[in-house]
Amino acid sequence: MDLRSVIHRVFQTYDMRGVYPDDLTPEIGYRVGRALAAYLEEAMRVESGHVAIGRDMRHGSDEIAAA
Repeated sequence: MDLRSVIHRVFQTYDMRGVYPDDLTPEIGYRVGRALAAYLEEAMRVESGHVAIGRDMRHGSDEIAAA
């Protein structure tokens, strides 16, 4: 998987969009979650908190959210 090309396809201005499992995979979900947590920890200087994650009823949403 070429991560750079996936990023350009998946990340939009205000959200992430892509075809499961071609673009949006559990691995991508995991990596985005880890990156967001690291960013928030550094940028906001917080050790714990809450982030809301949205999903729909499409096939794969549960798997990606769990990752």
